[in-house]
Amino acid sequence: MPEKTTTKSTAKDTVPPSCYDVTDGASLDPNGGISTKTEKKELKKPYNAMYEKLSKQIPKESLLEYEAGGKTFTGYKSQYAIDLLNEVLGIGKWATSEEVLKQETLKKGWTVAMSIKLSLCDERVLVTGYGAQYAKDIANAYKGAKTSAFKNACRYLGIGKELYAKGFDDDVVATTVAEEELPSEQEGLVDMINNAETLPQLESLLPEINRTEGEAVKKALIKKYNDQKIKLAQ
Repeated sequence: MPEKTTTKSTAKDTVPPSCYDVTDGASLDPNGGISTKTEKKELKKPYNAMYEKLSKQIPKESLLEYEAGGKTFTGYKSQYAIDLLNEVLGIGKWATSEEVLKQETLKKGWTVAMSIKLSLCDERVLVTGYGAQYAKDIANAYKGAKTSAFKNACRYLGIGKELYAKGFDDDVVATTVAEEELPSEQEGLVDMINNAETLPQLESLLPEINRTEGEAVKKALIKKYNDQKIKLAQ
């Protein structure tokens, strides 16, 4: 098992104005003290306003649906959260730091688990998310784990709250189960799924997947389809 490593990205410049744009003269003194109850109440306003902006309903074009275990789940594209944070706080006004918690080689791939700390307002707001991913390629395992952890942190800021309220939990689920063996006659379809470069290109394969005979084979193909769909949406 490798040693834990920590990396940082998105350097902060100054505290974004929205983080301390309080009204009625409220202020936070250099030593961290707040002089009156009124100021305490006023100091919460920018954070409430920030949460309201971050927790707005996700537009339909940024949503992503996939099937797992016979159920349909709805998630969102990670770029939506990045764009929203930039829009609400400003580019360079928020930061992430990540830590690899686990990296494991399996029979046919890799499992990576990591945590991400997401800080806003010069670290006045700090949340931590956790995520994991199994993939054949270690780079995709890292990418999926990072995306999952990032979205898990974003949920504490209200991003995607309407999805979690409906019972949706995580976009990417870690698994230690080896891939199911597929018949050799399905290799062409598997290659087309894995090599799809756009969502429309991938979705055009769904009718052929649904026509596949054998429930176990169809489930294995759908799993590959969903894995590729999540990867393309990241």
